[in-house]
Parts: sequence; structure tokens; C-alpha cells
Amino acid sequence: MKNRKIVIGAAGFVGSAIAAELEKTGNEVVRTTRSDVNLADADASARLSRIISDGDTVVFAAADAPCKSTHQYLTNIQMLCGLIDAVTDIRLEKLVYVSSDAVYSDSKQPLHEESPAAPESIHGVMHRSREMLLTTTRHPLLVIRPS
Repeated sequence: MKNRKIVIGAAGFVGSAIAAELEKTGNEVVRTTRSDVNLADADASARLSRIISDGDTVVFAAADAPCKSTHQYLTNIQMLCGLIDAVTDIRLEKLVYVSSDAVYSDSKQPLHEESPAAPESIHGVMHRSREMLLTTTRHPLLVIRPS
């Protein structure tokens, strides 16, 4: 099995930086952008399943963000559902989700791995919802929460 890195959301600030770093270290990177697959479209799952293969690592860094409305929330969940449906019958090496530190409540105390997720904004709720949905997949999952 090959181990390509599929970066979904590779045109964005975070996704493009991740793709560039992966390329610097010699990885085969497939940059996937909205022009390749519009994740909000009904055919997103079918289009993604033609890009992603067994053994790939998928980095999901795509979002309609910052999420400030219920409409954006639903769009973001729909975007993720397309990915989940696409990888149902694929064996990924790893699934990496780029979340946000917005899943934590505001605090003057330093955050750490054991800090409880208690989002106070719709943006944080969206990312936490996506994290929880991803735990239902059978793929090894890494969630990163940049500040």
C-alpha cells in the first residue's frame, strides 16, 4: 500500500502550510482544493473516493470558517460527512483533523491535553461536533487544535 498524504483544504492558510511542510520532507502530497471537490456539493463523497486510496493519510483542513451562523455550522457538518462517506470502504493509514482551540472554554489557565472541551462559540461547537463525528470512523484519528 502506498502512503500518500491527501491534504483536503490545501488552498487555505493552514492546509497550504501543512502541504508545503509535508512536501519538504519528501512525502507524496495530493493537494485537494475546492476547485477539485466542492465539499458542500452532493457529489463530494463520490469525487473524494476517486482521489483517496487505501494506505493514504488524509489531512482534513477544510472549513467554512470562522463559523458564525447555524447555516455555516450545517455546511461544515455536510462538508465533513462527504469525507466520512468517501472513506467508509477505504483503509486509511491515518486521518488527521485540523480542529481549533475554540473547542475549549475561555480560561486564564494554560490548556493541556486533559483540558475539557467546552466550546462557548458556534465555531467551537462546530469543530467539537466534527471531532466527535470522526471518532465514529474506524480510521486511526489524530486531532490537532492549533491556536
